[in-house]
Amino acid sequence: MFQKSNVFKRSRFIGLRAKMLIGFTAIFTGIFAGTYYWFYSYASTLALERLRDNLVNTYRIVNAGIDGDSFEALLEQPLSDNGVRIENNPLYIAHQSWLVKITETEPRALAYTYTAGDDPQEIIWIGDAYRTILPDRSPTQFKESYQDEIGLYEGLSQTGVIMTPSQDEWGTWIIAYGPIYNSSGEVVGALGVDFSANYLRSVQQQVRMVVLIIFAIAYLILIALVYLMARKLTQPITRLTEISERIGDGDYNQRGQLAKFHQRRLRDEITQLAAVFEGMVDKVYQREVTLKQQITELKIEIDHSKRQQQVQEIVDTDYFQSLQKKARMMRRNRDESKE
Repeated sequence: MFQKSNVFKRSRFIGLRAKMLIGFTAIFTGIFAGTYYWFYSYASTLALERLRDNLVNTYRIVNAGIDGDSFEALLEQPLSDNGVRIENNPLYIAHQSWLVKITETEPRALAYTYTAGDDPQEIIWIGDAYRTILPDRSPTQFKESYQDEIGLYEGLSQTGVIMTPSQDEWGTWIIAYGPIYNSSGEVVGALGVDFSANYLRSVQQQVRMVVLIIFAIAYLILIALVYLMARKLTQPITRLTEISERIGDGDYNQRGQLAKFHQRRLRDEITQLAAVFEGMVDKVYQREVTLKQQITELKIEIDHSKRQQQVQEIVDTDYFQSLQKKARMMRRNRDESKE
């Protein structure tokens, strides 16, 4: 009989099927994470490029419609002139109308203008489309001072784009800015265009949703396939284990079951293992039979030796010696009487 070692009994058992499920799932998760990162980055980059093109085109259209000399004259207007507020000033109305028209044409765009203040990084708001469209929610007022923190001040000297989305209470935006020139080519102010980046957020959300659905479906298919494949691979191993345990308990009639494994038409590692194991079992069986035979013969020899020893002990006793002496005397007397 064979007995399992205590170490084997104490060790934690994790089936091959579970290992395959865990292994393939881990590999697939790594591949999925890499694919998701690439696809998410690629889709986000495409969305940003598309937004950038729309933003730059919108900025060019707005800038082309602003007359630099009129804007310079607007800078000289006070908040109120003889009781006439700036909102009723023709220059201001014309400027605001153009900015509002852009937003009405492209709802994702919000145009505004500004000029330099006296302090470093200080800008002075001039026009703002939101000021007319949503007067109660407008974040700026005419000639209101603002300390720039996002880079708009650079628009007074150069054209640029801020592609990192910034968020406020009105939404998420990317920004284009650039100078406004008068007829003499002098910078008299700057134009800024905020462009809604909600499209980017929408694309990213759609990517996450689509990838999540694909991921869930792929995971279910993967688990099902791996389970079926693992079951197909582990069934012969499980059967071989059961047969081995029975043989270990002394049931050598199970050797015929081992032959079925390596008699398959398609041979693999399992059939080779079964063939090797069958050969090993045959050798163990033959050794066990030989050992039993040798033990039987040894018992016979031991019994024969014991009998001889017992006879010798009887022969060596004084009583047996006396009997032998009497027997010899009786044979001698008998022979003498015959003569």
